[in-house]
Amino acid sequence: MRKGIFITGTDTDIGKTHVACAIIRILKKRGIDCGVMKPVQCAGEDAKRLIRSSFSKDELSLVNPFFSKYPYAPVTAFAKEKIRFSRKKVINIYHKLSMRHKFMVVEGAGGLIVPITARYRICDLIVDFKLPIVIVARLGLGTINHTLLSVEYARSKGIKIAGIIFNNLSRRIGASEKMNPRIIKNLSGVPILGRVGYSPYAIKRKTLSNIDIDISRIIYE
Repeated sequence: MRKGIFITGTDTDIGKTHVACAIIRILKKRGIDCGVMKPVQCAGEDAKRLIRSSFSKDELSLVNPFFSKYPYAPVTAFAKEKIRFSRKKVINIYHKLSMRHKFMVVEGAGGLIVPITARYRICDLIVDFKLPIVIVARLGLGTINHTLLSVEYARSKGIKIAGIIFNNLSRRIGASEKMNPRIIKNLSGVPILGRVGYSPYAIKRKTLSNIDIDISRIIYE
């Protein structure tokens, strides 16, 4: 069994938190003690959603050690708010949480190359945590390029990819939405772990519906 998983995406607002919460709730239903972490967050309440989904008793300051109120890239938001990011601190907190829980679900900010500082990116954080990733991608036109770029970049950094989960962000199900997962799987060789169906109620109420995820591929090597 893996120690945890890192949820990343092909873009910001791609549905990482929604997918992370779905994974957490599936793990909880299986009786797996699940810790959560959102190391870096710029505006929003993603970390609090992770805590609610997992019923975590861990302090928010551990779940989300670096927070800015500004909705910018971390490197910009932290500079504006004079927040000094510490690589050592975030790694130590991750190890502390991972010692408390059987399985960790960690959510990134934006995509793999998002800068936390001028010299440290989300991909570097993943390497430091030594976790495999799940890539959250959209279904529609353009996702082939974005998803394959994320796959190739992760591989270039030696990051293991557990699989891809598609999040359908609109009601539309056309030819692209139907064919893209198969094309991406064939071109990348990365397993498709499932998809999250469009639900306006889920988007509005932050609930989970239309979830189809192969959790075994996430839990096990």
